Amino acid sequence: MTTLTAPLPKRALPNFMTDQMFAINMFLVSIFIFSLPFVEHAFTAGLGFLLTGESTHGALNLERTGHFPIAIYALAAHMVSGAVINFLSPLQVHLGLTQKNKKLHRVIGGAVIVISFTGALVGTTFYALYPDDVGTRLMRSPSNLQAGSLFGIAMFIVTYKVVQTLIQRDFKQHRIWAISMFAMAIGSYTSRVMDGWEYLYFSNFGGDAQTRRMVAIATAWAFWLLPLAMIHGYYALKSRGMFANFPAYAPFVTSLAGVIFYGVGSYFYIAIRLF
Repeated sequence: MTTLTAPLPKRALPNFMTDQMFAINMFLVSIFIFSLPFVEHAFTAGLGFLLTGESTHGALNLERTGHFPIAIYALAAHMVSGAVINFLSPLQVHLGLTQKNKKLHRVIGGAVIVISFTGALVGTTFYALYPDDVGTRLMRSPSNLQAGSLFGIAMFIVTYKVVQTLIQRDFKQHRIWAISMFAMAIGSYTSRVMDGWEYLYFSNFGGDAQTRRMVAIATAWAFWLLPLAMIHGYYALKSRGMFANFPAYAPFVTSLAGVIFYGVGSYFYIAIRLF
């Protein structure tokens, strides 16, 4: 005598693990929270220098050898503008906020666009003219100088594309360029997160000066160029149906990986460098 039994049903995943909006907003809220100490530090140091001409921040020092005063002020303005757009950008692309309140989306978006254009200008000026500790240009490395200057130029172009696609009412492309602008807006913070990971690695495994220099140069390019390549590569592949069969929990896993990357890097940067 045989007994027929129905196969056990597969256990369904919790709803939040398959909710794409939850995954995106989890990442954005995490970025917003993790970056607050960095944002506060950059904003107060930069604004304090712009108002008084003095700062305890080592880089904001008009007595530096071979200094260009305009570069020091450009750095302070870059810190302020970067802090503000880093604070606003996660709110701007937060789906829960933007879908429910279009007016808020437009107001924050307009502010981010204006400040992004300003930040691109002062950031490029800062990288082009700021001297390092021995009186030559920034970081003693043409590669780092080029990366920083091109970051400012890329920021300007990306912000322009956000405005252009909005005027053309091409909302599909506008979304892609808006996400690109978000990646650029948190770029300075991302570079500090990478500094945190570098500290974690080198403090545990060591490394000679040449290795550290090569990693610093790679980071100077990767903190903005890699996110841009990933964003545009993803949407190019998606338009060809590349991700159609990915599991429903893929956005959650991807966002969780991003939260871990920014969380760990932020901890080691903030704990070691700021305090």
